[in-house]
Amino acid sequence: MSDARERVLRPAWCVTLLAHAGWVCTGVLLLLLALVLRGMGQAMLAHVCGLAGAVVTFLALLGGFVLRLHVRYGISATHVWARVGLLGTRVVHVPRAQLQHASCTRSALERIFGVGSVALWTSGGQAPAVVLRYLEDPEGVLRELSGAQGAGQSHEEARTQPAAHPGRFLVVGLVGSIGAGKSEAARVLAELGCVVIDADKLAKDALRRDDVKAQLRSWWGDDLFDASGNIDRARLAQRIFADSEQRQRLEALVHPIVHETRAAEIARAKGGGKPGVVIDAPLLFEAGSERFCDYVLCIDAPREVRVARVVATRGWSEDELAKREAAQISVAEKRERSHATIDNDSTREALRERVLQAWQTWQRA
Repeated sequence: MSDARERVLRPAWCVTLLAHAGWVCTGVLLLLLALVLRGMGQAMLAHVCGLAGAVVTFLALLGGFVLRLHVRYGISATHVWARVGLLGTRVVHVPRAQLQHASCTRSALERIFGVGSVALWTSGGQAPAVVLRYLEDPEGVLRELSGAQGAGQSHEEARTQPAAHPGRFLVVGLVGSIGAGKSEAARVLAELGCVVIDADKLAKDALRRDDVKAQLRSWWGDDLFDASGNIDRARLAQRIFADSEQRQRLEALVHPIVHETRAAEIARAKGGGKPGVVIDAPLLFEAGSERFCDYVLCIDAPREVRVARVVATRGWSEDELAKREAAQISVAEKRERSHATIDNDSTREALRERVLQAWQTWQRA
């Protein structure tokens, strides 16, 4: 039986263009090519290209129109559902009580048309349980799913609320720009009793494993190792930050080991009565680890401040900072995908107060 308060949604009108954007562009390009060929006196080729362009464009737009007619999303007090398909209709029902995390995303094309998508994860899910695509007001849907009250609530406030009540034990992912102060934010949460899991340390521990060393030696030879037979991290960094393909190769080897170790530490912390776990991971989103978090907190700071910090504390040059930043997703995307962002542009005490405020807000949710 349908909930009396159920709200039914469907994709925005622009799904007609966005659903098959590649084919629409192809059709338009063929039509433009036909005009060029006609101007060059190539009537036959122009006719063929024009006909092909018209057919491709028409079919792409028709497919998008049919998609909009046959896709529906529903939100009630107890369930979220999606119905997709024309001939083979697929319906996905997800109880709201099982929702663990929700996020709003906007591709470049979605931004142009002012729409977005909302992805919903259930506890332990490796992929979104359901995605509500091409919505006219994705932030509003996110607030509704988060149980946010009040029409005047801002988008930033909406991101501080999860899709479901996570309980007393919280797993918080910590991301941000390099040199912004993530470690200081982690220390604040550690003072509350949270267990801080340093993803970089877990990765370093993984590199000490004999099976990992053997694999890296087979890939890159003995030059990667020092006289003691350990991996020379400076040489490794030089190799992977200069070649994104090799970096991804290393991540595919190390990330599963890190995931397994982290899961065991989270279980121990929860069993030990800790209030929560903080995952300090620069590559949280790149590794897909945000799905294990109830919330993600982003720490940012002005670039000139960050440059000064890494020069003083790590001995990096500005070029080294830029090279390492290029190996991560942009700070803008991290801010967009996080539940809350703190700008660490003041004192340590101000950062502490802001971190505590975020934690207390999430504990009360």
